[in-house]
Amino acid sequence: MMFAWYVWLGLGLVLFIFATFFTFIWWKIGDQWADAEYKKFGHGGGVPTDVSKATVISGFDAEDAVVVKHAERADDDSSAEKTG
Repeated sequence: MMFAWYVWLGLGLVLFIFATFFTFIWWKIGDQWADAEYKKFGHGGGVPTDVSKATVISGFDAEDAVVVKHAERADDDSSAEKTG
């Protein structure tokens, strides 16, 4: 049995409306997730870390271990005053 043209048109409209709302909701949830990730990790781009003033400490708890301690950057938010 073949459907009439208005049945196909109705099914197409229902699919269009469902897809529109699904995309909108998916976009909102994704935006909330992206905002949470940004708050956790920052933007990830920008100025690279200056390693010219880094201090290398070798022999830390293992023979092959190497720990690099970076000098504090001016825009670093992990200062002792804020974490105090």
